[in-house]
Amino acid sequence: MGVIYLIRHGQVSYGNDHHGHLSDLGMRQAKILGNYFSKTGMKFHAICSGSLNRQKATARAVLARQTEKNRN
Repeated sequence: MGVIYLIRHGQVSYGNDHHGHLSDLGMRQAKILGNYFSKTGMKFHAICSGSLNRQKATARAVLARQTEKNRN
């Protein structure tokens, strides 16, 4: 049976110049989640992300932690 993971973006940096972008903490959160998925051997068959910068940055950070053996 397939499994769907819904991931919310990391913490956002609010301010005039950075509205909608991940804060340093948000980037660390995404990397930690990516490490968790990688260490547990989770494989992704498809990735979908919203179009907002914070959503795409979270997805990229999570995927960057995937090892070659976990990629399909």
